[in-house]
Amino acid sequence: MDKKLCIGIMSGTSLDGVDVCLVELDGYYKNTNFKIVDFETFTYSDEEKNKIHRACDKDSSDVALICSLNVELGKKYGDCVNKLLSKNKIKSEDIYFVSSHGQTIYHMPEIGATLQIGELAEIAAKTGILTIGDYRPSDMAVGGQGAPLIPYIDYVLFGSEDVGRILVNIGGISNLTLIKKDSSEDEIFAFDCGVGNILIDYCAEYYTNGKQQYDKDSQLGMMGSLSKKLLEYVESKDIYIHKAPPKTTGREFYNKKFFRDIIEYASKHNISKYSVIHTLSYYTAYTVSKNIEANIDFDDYDEIYIGGGGYYNPLVMKYLKELNEKVVLGMDNLGVSSDKKEALGFAILGNEFMNKHYNNLKTATNASKNIVMGKMLYPPMEG
Repeated sequence: MDKKLCIGIMSGTSLDGVDVCLVELDGYYKNTNFKIVDFETFTYSDEEKNKIHRACDKDSSDVALICSLNVELGKKYGDCVNKLLSKNKIKSEDIYFVSSHGQTIYHMPEIGATLQIGELAEIAAKTGILTIGDYRPSDMAVGGQGAPLIPYIDYVLFGSEDVGRILVNIGGISNLTLIKKDSSEDEIFAFDCGVGNILIDYCAEYYTNGKQQYDKDSQLGMMGSLSKKLLEYVESKDIYIHKAPPKTTGREFYNKKFFRDIIEYASKHNISKYSVIHTLSYYTAYTVSKNIEANIDFDDYDEIYIGGGGYYNPLVMKYLKELNEKVVLGMDNLGVSSDKKEALGFAILGNEFMNKHYNNLKTATNASKNIVMGKMLYPPMEG
């Protein structure tokens, strides 16, 4: 089939930035072939981060903020695409489509509701490229949770006839996909484990008065130690970790109040800021490992692959290796950088859409039917 240049955009709960992946695609579904041409993360300004945080928090959000931020982010995403194209000396007419996840503001799977913003019309107008996005509602309309979406990509790209694999993504929230050896699509098992980097990031920003947005190379956490008392407290607060799949979550549960309660408890019990960060780093690894142990048969997998920002946190990786008996590796070992996987994934979801092929995974989202997720906007006409 003809190769096409496409763009995937991802902005996750950790707010590390806007990931933009320029990728060459041909084929679709199990015959998908890809080549990443370029990738870049465009950071958010402090003001943009603050607005997104406020929009996600029920206590600080309002309809005017969400409405205006929807347009603002759409324009930003469009600008990011244009910058990447300019860098590569590629014209917009040479791009088949842009596929954007958007920024999740609130996710309520229990009532089939979700909201991702980053206006698609603004992206299409800014770039002059056909734009696809707003994937989750279509899955939720047929009884699914609208998440996780990346397991479809995991199945298409990383299934093996010889070994069983667990693919873990640790962004703000952690999620996993189990692909058994020589697995069929109906055997794929996936869900959100719970907290990822989000509490560590909150702590880094809080304890450094905004100078650090995350614990780079675990520098802060390494200066502390594991507090069993704090660990027990966090787990006692975390009703999500023990839920049985299917399940999805986000900032609506692991929010600023959840974080503030931890800080207050640590202060009351004289637990140092470094030990708080160390303990929450452990808890991120524990959340993933606990969910594997509770929900997946030990004989169904041979390898665990870690992607997302958590892969770059040495403490998280140290504890993942200690808490799991099977080998723990980075996504790079499967040929895709941990940074690039999700943006690449949304390019592939867009490609499925363009081929009129379903792009949800029923066993991951608990949907009653396969469905082509997404909405499409044409760019403005010439003249």
